[in-house]
Amino acid sequence: MSHALLFEIFEWLAASMFGGDLGQAYLGTQGDEWDAQKDMLLATLGAALSVTALGLAGWLSPRR
Repeated sequence: MSHALLFEIFEWLAASMFGGDLGQAYLGTQGDEWDAQKDMLLATLGAALSVTALGLAGWLSPRR
């Protein structure tokens, strides 16, 4: 989640520096104002799914 947040902040700063049409083209949101939130939600769901799968496979159990 933190990597997704850092990427979205970097993307926003780059678009702000480019400005205008070039900034909008760099973002590539195609008019979707919720693009950053959707990307971060999918990153969170992917991380949760990975942790769940690894936990069920026994890879996250403490070593004894």
